[in-house]
Amino acid sequence: MIIVFTKCNKKQTLSGDLKFNDKLQQLVNEAKNRWVIAPNAEIFDPESDTFQQNIDKLKSMIIGMKAPYTIALFRRIREARETELERQKQDREREAKAIQEATERKAREEAEARIQQQLREENAKSEEERAKQQQEFARQMAAINQRMQDAQNQHKMAMEQMQWKLDEVLRRPVQEVGGGGPCFAIDTKVTKSDGKVIPLSQVEIGDRILCHDSAGKLEYSEVYLFIDYDMTSVTEYRTISFTKPDGTK
Repeated sequence: MIIVFTKCNKKQTLSGDLKFNDKLQQLVNEAKNRWVIAPNAEIFDPESDTFQQNIDKLKSMIIGMKAPYTIALFRRIREARETELERQKQDREREAKAIQEATERKAREEAEARIQQQLREENAKSEEERAKQQQEFARQMAAINQRMQDAQNQHKMAMEQMQWKLDEVLRRPVQEVGGGGPCFAIDTKVTKSDGKVIPLSQVEIGDRILCHDSAGKLEYSEVYLFIDYDMTSVTEYRTISFTKPDGTK
C-alpha cells in the first residue's frame, strides 16, 4: 500500500515534514513507510521539478512493490483492514462486557456480604434478646419461688403458733376452758379450713374445723352435729332397737 497526501501547503510539500499524529503514524508504519506528497496543482506547475520529483518517487514505489497495486488488491486490503477493525471492536466490546460483568458481580457480592452481615447482626441481637428474656424469666421465677417460700414459712409459723395455743388450751382444766363443764364455751374461737377464725356460735354443719386427731396431730374435721353435755341434769333416754330384714335383732 502507498499513501498519497494531497492538499499539502507549499512548505509541507517542499520539506516533506507533515508531522504525523499517532494514528497517522501508525498507518504510515503499516504501509511500510511508503508515502508520497501529491503537489497541489494550484501551487506547483505540473512541469515543475517539485511536481516531477514527487511523481518519480511515486513511480519508484509502485515499481518496487512485489505485485501491482490494483483495485482488487485495494479492496482486499480494505476488507482486511475492516475485518481487523471489527475484530478490535469486538475485542473492546468483550472487554467492556467482561468489565461490566465483573463490576456487577462485585456489586452483587458486596450486597450479599452486607445482607449476610445484617443477618449476623440481627441474629446476634436476637440471641442477646433471648438471653435477656431468659434472665428476666429466671429472675421472676426466683421472685415467685421466694414469695412462695415466704408464704410457706409464714403459714408454718402460724400453724406452730396455733398448735402452741391449742396445746396450752388442752393443758388447762375443763372448767377453765368451758366455763364449768366438758363442753366449749359458745364464744370459743375455732379455725376453719379456709383459714378464717370464728366463734363457736357461728360454726355450721359441714364446716371443717381444725382439731386434734387421736394421735394428737392437727387436722381439719367436718362438723356433723351439735351436742350438749351436761353432768348435772337428769333426763329420760329412749332405747331404740333395730330389727334385721330376717326378723332377728
